[in-house]
Amino acid sequence: MKNGLSRSQKAKSPMTREENVTDSQINMNKNKVTPRLWTIHRDGEVLLRLSKHGPGHETPLTIPEFFRESVSRFGMYPALATKNSEHWEVLNFNQYYEACRKAARALIKLGLQRFHGVGILGFNSVEWLIASLGAILAGGLCVGIYATNSADACQYVITNAKVNVLLVENDLQLQKILSIPQSRMETLKAIIQYKLPVKESNNNLYSWNDFMELGNSIPDSQLDQIIESQRANQCAVIIYTSGTLGNPKGVMLSHDNVSAVSADGDEPRSTQSPCIWASAPPSGSCYSCPTGMGWHLGVWHTVAPSPVKHGESWEEFQEGTIVQGRRSRT
Repeated sequence: MKNGLSRSQKAKSPMTREENVTDSQINMNKNKVTPRLWTIHRDGEVLLRLSKHGPGHETPLTIPEFFRESVSRFGMYPALATKNSEHWEVLNFNQYYEACRKAARALIKLGLQRFHGVGILGFNSVEWLIASLGAILAGGLCVGIYATNSADACQYVITNAKVNVLLVENDLQLQKILSIPQSRMETLKAIIQYKLPVKESNNNLYSWNDFMELGNSIPDSQLDQIIESQRANQCAVIIYTSGTLGNPKGVMLSHDNVSAVSADGDEPRSTQSPCIWASAPPSGSCYSCPTGMGWHLGVWHTVAPSPVKHGESWEEFQEGTIVQGRRSRT
């Protein structure tokens, strides 16, 4: 595709345990430290551990690289499907990729900074998925927020993840955010409401359609430069708990975390075929459950409303599902 990165342009491979650390240090910026097995910094890098055989021996990929590889192989296959009223709307991989790039350019236009968050507050939808990948393509961090979170819990996540842009599903979620004093959300630059109608009028508030047109002035070369700078051992996603027992707790996932989980067992990436999965997770914890981001990149993914009951956390829903599964086997 015209706007994609070729294999020759792919970002440099991150450091692994099997590499010569001394040689790697020579090529690193003097202000950086040698990666360790863990980091507490959003812009940090971790030491990846590769095996000599099996799935763990393949070269680590960033999420944009893995996405682009899927697009190259499955371009005209259905990638994402959603049912509106009685009609199915389907995006193939080419269309899905271009929509995510368009969202990424819009986020850059709104001032998304490298390793800063793009918060998404709402239930599962096509917009949720496009925004999540757009955030990562643009060099930000995807930050899902529980739709059932209180205003205080939302404010904590926005501050803790340094969210620059926040997407909310509807007016109910928007009013929750507007109830928070701006002085407590100093990093927040813009809000996008991705479901109609938009009842509020604000210079920093955009509808989904208006948002998607914001980045038309951002050249593809600028986005490609950001994509090329990313490394598989850097953070791409922060997932937060619901905050039921105190402030929400965040966990950072690297590009390699997501792309490695996306691989289909022992089968090499180069021989995998598109699969069909149905997704109906609560979006706030989308990346912590089996129907996570990896399957958004390499398979036909059906988007359905979340089955979680009002006020029910993902942990409660998950436990209920396990109990039902046990009953079905007895």
